[in-house]
Amino acid sequence: MTDYSPHQKRIIRNYYDNRETLMLQKLGELLSDLYLAQGNAKKEQGLWVRIEKALDNLEMPGSVRNKVLETHDLELLASIVNHGF
Repeated sequence: MTDYSPHQKRIIRNYYDNRETLMLQKLGELLSDLYLAQGNAKKEQGLWVRIEKALDNLEMPGSVRNKVLETHDLELLASIVNHGF
């Protein structure tokens, strides 16, 4: 494995320290895109795939994750973005 400089190590550590915040921000952006894409089924489907990956990165409990993905409930997703899980 490659050795990282102290600066690179700090960047990597900061990323993982702030990962939850970054993923919630990403979910917010995806949620906005989803509202704008309503009516375009192909675009919506692609956004839901990206939302699923973001939820996996958040390590969200399976019951909440599955409910969001099965129902495509935008209000529940917005609640997660605003309040966390």
